[in-house]
Amino acid sequence: MERALTAAADRSIIGQAMICSLSLSPDGKSIATGCDDGTVRLWDAADGKELAVLGPFATKAPAVAVSGERALACGHERGEEPAFRYAEGGRVSWTSAELPEARAVALRGGLAAAGGGEQDGRVLCWSQAGRKLWEAHAGSRNIVSTLAFSPDGSALAACRLVGGDGPEGRIELHSSTDGAALWSWEGAAAQAGFSPDGRHLLAMSRNKRTLTILQAATGKALFAKEDCDAAGYAGGRILVGTASLEYPFQIAWRDLGTGAKAPLPASGVLLALRGVLPGMRPTFLEGALDGTVVLAHERLELWPRGAFAPRWQRRGLAPIAPA
Repeated sequence: MERALTAAADRSIIGQAMICSLSLSPDGKSIATGCDDGTVRLWDAADGKELAVLGPFATKAPAVAVSGERALACGHERGEEPAFRYAEGGRVSWTSAELPEARAVALRGGLAAAGGGEQDGRVLCWSQAGRKLWEAHAGSRNIVSTLAFSPDGSALAACRLVGGDGPEGRIELHSSTDGAALWSWEGAAAQAGFSPDGRHLLAMSRNKRTLTILQAATGKALFAKEDCDAAGYAGGRILVGTASLEYPFQIAWRDLGTGAKAPLPASGVLLALRGVLPGMRPTFLEGALDGTVVLAHERLELWPRGAFAPRWQRRGLAPIAPA
């Protein structure tokens, strides 16, 4: 019977658009999703109402970021021109085709940023009006996998997947003002995000299941924890998660310091599974400082602080056929 229910649940999402990227605005009011039907969707976090749809675009799984009052950025892989779009209120305000592809995007405090792929690994930063402020070079074969502004907007962290036989990744911290390089760190990293207070960067390895905590001011590695599938931040405590391999998907959370069991992170969730387990669909987890948590896998869910059930769910996103 259990297997039959699992099979039915899997069939229910066949032909539906799957969420491939997720962003929750810092104020917890808006959610952006990039879907494998080539659409970018904006949602009201209060009730799950769909506010706007951009696309469909030719390339699938666009990268997304959302900030403030429905300001939205989306980046596309090769084949889509322009590779970067900035929208407000569900309408594209300006675009940039300077990068052949935009693998990662970020928004914060009137700034927008995009990071390139294997062909062109630059990081570009613009004002919200579309004026280019600076760019940072890193050579080819250095795909930008994650971009994250610090909470105060003064710095931008770029996590790169480094080619060759060296470390899995490299994290570079740039000044948001002029792009000046502040420090770089090489190690096990495919994703990165700031703690809510901006004092630390959490780096998560995709292959080695390792969490590394870096000092944001210097880039010094303070601590590393193996056998982690996800990482979050709650009330000044860092939480680590281990994922189940069976349906339904679950993450068991523990306090990094004490090892004690912990609930779903209640604040500032930074990183989570992004399709790193064999046979698992991409799964994303993000949070806002007010305790709102958004979980996206085969459905989109919003969990208020301390809740034992989601406030709302959206299962399956109806695909839109390209014109």
